[in-house]
Formats: sequence, structure tokens, C-alpha cells
Amino acid sequence: MLLSQTEITGAEVHAVQLGEWLKTRSHQVTIISDTLNVKTSLTYLQRPIHPKGFFKRISNILFLLQFIKAHQIDVLHAHSRAAVRVGFWACLLSKATLVSTVHGRQHYSWSKKIFNLYGRHIIAVCQNLQQHLINDFGLKKDFITVIGNPVHSISNKTTDISVNSPLAVVGRTSGPKGEQTKRLIRDVFPKLLSQFPELKIHLLGGPVSTLGTETLKEIEALNNQYPGCLVAVTPDNLDQALRKYKLVFGAGRVAISSLLQGIPVWAIGENSSLGFLQTNNFLQACTSNFGDIGLSGKPSDLAIPQMISELEQFLMQPLPSDQERENLMNSALRVFEFSAAAEKIENIYKAAILYKKHPRHIPILMYHMITKSEIETKHRIFVTSDQFDKQLAAYQKWGYETLNFQDLEDFVSEKKSWSQFPKKTLILTFDDGYTNNLTEALPLLKKYNFKAVIYLLAHNDIIDNHWDAGEIPPQALMNSQERKSLFNSGFFEIGSHGLTHDPLTKMNFHEATHQLSESKSILEKEFGCKILSYAFTYGLRNDNLANEAFHCGYKYIVNTDQGGFHLSQPLTSIFRTPVFPQDNGFKLWRKVQPWYRKYFYFTRKK
Repeated sequence: MLLSQTEITGAEVHAVQLGEWLKTRSHQVTIISDTLNVKTSLTYLQRPIHPKGFFKRISNILFLLQFIKAHQIDVLHAHSRAAVRVGFWACLLSKATLVSTVHGRQHYSWSKKIFNLYGRHIIAVCQNLQQHLINDFGLKKDFITVIGNPVHSISNKTTDISVNSPLAVVGRTSGPKGEQTKRLIRDVFPKLLSQFPELKIHLLGGPVSTLGTETLKEIEALNNQYPGCLVAVTPDNLDQALRKYKLVFGAGRVAISSLLQGIPVWAIGENSSLGFLQTNNFLQACTSNFGDIGLSGKPSDLAIPQMISELEQFLMQPLPSDQERENLMNSALRVFEFSAAAEKIENIYKAAILYKKHPRHIPILMYHMITKSEIETKHRIFVTSDQFDKQLAAYQKWGYETLNFQDLEDFVSEKKSWSQFPKKTLILTFDDGYTNNLTEALPLLKKYNFKAVIYLLAHNDIIDNHWDAGEIPPQALMNSQERKSLFNSGFFEIGSHGLTHDPLTKMNFHEATHQLSESKSILEKEFGCKILSYAFTYGLRNDNLANEAFHCGYKYIVNTDQGGFHLSQPLTSIFRTPVFPQDNGFKLWRKVQPWYRKYFYFTRKK
């Protein structure tokens, strides 16, 4: 974990908590940073990463190169702008791979525009930040995964909160957040105190001296008029300290932590003030990391009169209902629960290692039916047995070996040595679970010693492809016994294709989530194995559904004609190339070439 910082930040808390979690997963983690304020059991090396200057950066790059080599580092996770600058060159010149988490808006520079210092495996903490990186630095969307700052689920201990509990302003007292705190002290709090003279407000997150002389005088004047109304507090444990406040002003992980404890939040960050968080504005607030990140770098003006009016109403009324707070807790838990988000990050590490170890293109081909003879259908989603035989022979002739997703997991987890990784790798996939996959495809796969992944419907009582009625003659699906026979052959890995073949994009989010989680659970019980991958029906997907699939525990999410140029980017949108009966010779050869996806996008004007 590489950071550059001179005061405590959310990035530091995130890096430490993530590192502690990774340690429980048997990873060895070291934190390198200018300072470290959060207590940790991790190894910490103090290093002046933050200072600018050509020679200082060269010195840091050389230090990292030596450290990576000495400790056989696989992943360098950079959490700040200066960390990215030195981390990029250290990884480029070593065997380590760079993962960068972007916590806030980035300063423009030509070097970032030219070299993409953030690398190919970028985590953005919100959607606005992802768009900022695309718009202002020309980064590819496929390089960026949105994962909000994960926060540990905390027991709801809000019994200490009452109408007389204090308010808390949480955040750095320097930079843009410090400016927002100054505005609150200058324009908002005097009005509130004139109406509620017994009100107590605590400042948490940084030394008040950083706010400047003028603001310090304003704080002193308010305390003279309303003794003890505005004081700075430095808690040992921020998450626990938040429990005693009836309202928290904050953004980022502060807002998330507060919501997870049932504490009301006024979302205000570096860019904007969003007001009280409620269930009806929660997801929209997530896009800006609760006010920290705008689509433009210019902070929006605070609507002071409206803000004062809404805060006065809040202070005059009872606390929000338990039901409303519970709904917000559940929403926050769904998006930011720590272990689920940390597993996503661990998967990105694995993807980064995969690309570093095997940057070559890995073709993934999609089949459906393997029939004895041609069938009448305009969609042509079949290949005859004779054609399939010739295609497998061609793959073998061209030097390809097949892997499945469990194999990939074993390599990136170092259960298998990378020396065993095939130089030319191919992944074969089948959708729907037709009986002819057992009777026609399996014998031919055995003939060439090729393995495949098959995407089955979890409801194994569906007898045919009824969703193709009127377009394709009915084709039988495997029954329960046939599915088990196929799996026991050892040539097929099982993936999920949902419950019923209905497109998730046509469902509401709750229904889609049920399809994703329930199909995985049913298939794991049926076959007694982990289900690692999911295939979107009809190839229809969107980012929210793909992220939800990740949240449900799938490590690889495949579709048809969307995705990056390497299997690892992104894992939530893996491009598969369909194979048709007319594919032979050059037509088939081009579908396994590294340039085919670019050709595909170009010809379809994508």
C-alpha cells in the first residue's frame, strides 16, 4: 500500500483497513507512506513520498524497485496522486503490477495524459470520479472499476443519541473540505445558535489552526457568546466517536460509516452540499461520493438560506424514525459493506496479476447447440458435430490449450505455477445447457482433451428453449441426471445463466438481484462446487447489474459483444466471440486473433 500524505485522510483509513483484511486472507502487506496515523498491525515503512521534485521522485522510484525485488511484491496499490507518479514507474520497471485507487479529483498534467500513470487497473470511489478520469485524462472506461470506500459493518448503537446530542463536522480542515467548514462556521452555525443557544457542535478531523486566523476568531467569538458551543475533538476511534452525534456533516467514508450506524447525515463534501441523506436520494448521492466529487472541478455554491431553514426544522423535530434510519443502513450496507467491497478489490489484484503474467490476448468463444445436422434458424446459434470437430482440430493445430475460470483462479492465487500457464490459451463456453452438449459436444471435447465452461439455468425443470419459440425449432435441455453426468465428466465447469433465461435488464433491480444470487446458490447446491462466473442472457447488461453480480460473489461476468481487449478488463464485462456454422478457415482463425475485438467494434461503429 503506497500513500503520500502529511495528515490523516480517508485514503489512509481505507488502505489500513483493506490491508488488515488482506492479512487475514494470508497476503503479506506493507504500508509505505510519509506518515501513518491509524493504528495497525501491518508493517509500516516511513518514506517521504509526498514531496515534489525530480530527484526526490527518482529516489523514491529506485527505493521501490529495490523493495519490490527484495520482497517479491506482486501488487503495488497506490492511493494518492504522488504515490501513483512513483508507483507507475516502479511497476513498469519491475515484476510488480500497479493498482491505483483514485479517491478524489486529480490535477491535470501532460505526463498523466501521455503515459496513463494510473495504469490499467484503476478503482474509482464513485461514478463522477470515473467520468472525470475518462473526460479529462482520456482513460478507457474498461480500465476503471467503481468501488465505493468500503466500511466495516458496525452494530447499530445509537442509544446515546437524543435531541440534545451534539452535531459533528467531520473532515480535513485543510483544502476544499476546510473551505466548506469555514463557510459553515461563518454563515450557518451563527444562525442556528441564535435559535438554539444550547446547541453543541464538534469539529473532528484536523487541527483547527489550519482553518486560518479569521476563522479562529469567529470560533472564539461564538464560544464567548455561547460557551462551549464549538469545540475541536480528536477521537481515538472515529467510527465509535460518531455514535454520540445526532447529525454528522461529512462526505465519503464518514457519511457511509455514519449511515451504517443509523446516524443522520448531512452530505457535504469538497464539491457540493447535498443535504440530508434519505432513501430517495441515497443512490444519487453515491455518484458524487456524498458531495466530494463533482463532474467539474469547480465547487458549487452553498444554498445558505435553504440549508439554515432545513437544519432549523431538523433541530425542532424528533430524530428521524427508526424505520427510515434502518432503510438507509441497509442501503449503505448493500453498496459499501466491507468484506464484499474488499473481495472486489482482491479480484482486481488477481486481474492485474493475470495481465502482468500473461498480457497476451485470451480468446473466449461462445457456443450454444452442437447438432447432428443443420437446423432452420436465422440466428444460426448452432454448429454441427462435423463442423465442431473441424473447429476443435483447428484450435489444436494452431497450438491452443483450453482453460476454465477455476484454472485462472488457481494461477492468480498461485495454487498453480505460472510456468504451467499455456502460451496460447483459449476458453470455450456453452450457453443454455442443451442435451446435445452432452451427446455431441462432450465426446469431441474428450477427443481433443479440451475443457469448457457451460452456463446453465438454475431451474433445471425447464425442458427446452421456449424463449426462442417461433425462431428456432424446440431443442431439448438436459435434465437433472444429464447435467450431473456432464459435470462429472470433468470436461465442463458450471456457470450460472440465471434462473429462467429472462433478461435481467427487463427486470427491476430487486428481481435481477434475486436472479443473480438465487441461481448461484441453487447451482452450488446442485453440483457441490463454487460457481465462479455468470453469463448475461442475450448479452444484455449494464454496469449496475454487472457490479451487483460481483457483489453476489461471481468473479467473472461474461456477455457477448461488450468488454475490453484483455480478459482481465473489466472482469464485470468479458467479451465473448460467438461461433457460427459458417466459421471455418480464415473466418474462424480471425476470431481467435488479438485484433478481432477491435475489428468487431470498428465494423459495428462502437
